[in-house]
Amino acid sequence: MVVALAALVSLSACDKLQGVVNSGKSNGSDAIAAAQQRTEDVGKTDPLLENPQVGDLYAAKLSAISAIGFSDARSNNTDEEVFGLLKVVEVKADSVVVITENSGWPNARGARNDLRGDLKDIGWDEEERIILKRQELPALMANGDIIETRRL
Repeated sequence: MVVALAALVSLSACDKLQGVVNSGKSNGSDAIAAAQQRTEDVGKTDPLLENPQVGDLYAAKLSAISAIGFSDARSNNTDEEVFGLLKVVEVKADSVVVITENSGWPNARGARNDLRGDLKDIGWDEEERIILKRQELPALMANGDIIETRRL
């Protein structure tokens, strides 16, 4: 659904750019080509999500993926977005099993920094095992629940 909507938006942008070119207001051929390329790329996904392996790491919006509620100890607000790492611990034909890191960040940048770092200070919650359907992984990335991936 998200991919189809993104494709329609990109196609609409191509049509609008083509209209500008036809009106003589711009030569725009480079812009049209770029928009068409983005449309073609909509269906492509991260290779690590296409072929997951045990040990893969995902920077993700933990509050969207985990069933455990996250809260800010200062405000007791449980509705906040929390970002952190997911680690693939099992790969099946139709799903992957992930665990979350023990800590989280209020923004995606913190999770990205953890993912790109040396990982020595990362602790994992071995108790909560989250099953994600493999076919849903691209949609999780498209809607921003998975932000970035890394294979060690």
